[in-house]
This record gives sequence, structure tokens and C-alpha cells, in this order.
Amino acid sequence: QRQMCIRDSPAGAAAVPLSAGLYPSTPQKRNDAMKYTDEECERINHNYQIAVRNMNDRAWSAMLDSEKIASLQDVENKLAMDAGRIPSEVVTKEVGSTTYGAQDGNTLLIDAQSLQKDDFREVLDTLYHEDAHARDWVNSVFSDRQAALSPEERQVLAARMTEVPSPEKDFNGYWNHPAEVNARAAGKAGVEQLLSDQQALAQYDASHKATNQILQTYD
Repeated sequence: QRQMCIRDSPAGAAAVPLSAGLYPSTPQKRNDAMKYTDEECERINHNYQIAVRNMNDRAWSAMLDSEKIASLQDVENKLAMDAGRIPSEVVTKEVGSTTYGAQDGNTLLIDAQSLQKDDFREVLDTLYHEDAHARDWVNSVFSDRQAALSPEERQVLAARMTEVPSPEKDFNGYWNHPAEVNARAAGKAGVEQLLSDQQALAQYDASHKATNQILQTYD
């Protein structure tokens, strides 16, 4: 049997107070940058909370690849909104037997084989890791994003945007490159952030006697 993941949240879930995210910006800066409406912010937060509720071993093992990518896209949309930037598109494809993911401009590539892994945390780590690379790319190519950075931030960004050595040819150079150090830290922090949000949602659901809804069961 395959059980469908949650496609709606318990009553009142949209009001659950969560943290400001990994890259918080003020509402004014966020709206000035991306022109998010209140309705768009509410929808993105709502979909993020559904995705967070679905990030558990039972639901992950039951989801189709398309459902997993949709949930990862909802996480990415929340990340981008909180930072006041353009969301990356999350797609899946074969990227290599030793590669979990990659970033191509403003596209995040999640390895198709990695989606089959039982541990959703590894895939989340990849999403946050590649999002960090995409965030640097956006900040480097859009003049308005560069203008919003301090001189120190521009200097750090410039170091991260230098060419990353191939891990096959220079593993130490690859591992210690500022972009990879930053992306690994973002992956770890991102997973911790989502699990923290998951705990907050679980506590909210318990206090409101809410139950996750299974819509359909397929034989």
C-alpha cells in the first residue's frame, strides 16, 4: 500500500509562529526586493508547514519522487522568501554516482538516485547546500543584490565565487574552498532549522489536538 502525504494542514496551522529562517530579512526589505503580497507570503508559509510535516521517515518512504521534489520546492520557496530573493527551481536528474546534487545558475539539481534513500535528512542537506551556491550566484549576477551587500559581504562573496577545484584533482582545495565550507555549514544549519520547525509544529498540533490527514490509500 502507498499512503498519500498531507495535502492540507490541520486547522489553524497557518498561524503557527516559526523562526525567521536561515536568512531572515525585514518584511519591508523582502517586499521591496521581490514584491511579495501578503497572500503570497501566507501561501508560501502554509506550503512550507505542510512540507515540514511531511518530512518524516514514514511519509518520505511513501512519497512519489514528484511529491518529494514538490516538498523540496516548498522549502526552497520559503528560504528564498525569507532572504528576499528569487526562488531557485528544484529539479531531479542523474548527476553522478558520487554526487548528491548540483547547482546550475538558479536551478538546484537533486540526484534522482538520492531521492530513493530512506533518510530524508540527507536530501534536505543537499537542498540547503545547493541553495547556498545558488544564493551566492544570485548575489553575484544581479546588481541590486550586490548593492545591498556591505563591502565586507562583497569581499566574502568574491572569494566564494572563485573557481572551485575539482575534488578528483584537488580534494583538499575543493573541501576547503570558501564556497564549499559555506555550503556545508548551510546544509547542516538548514536541516537543524527544519527539524526545529517540525518540533514547533508538532507541539502546536498536540496542543490543538490536531491530527495529520491521510487523504487516500492506494493498494
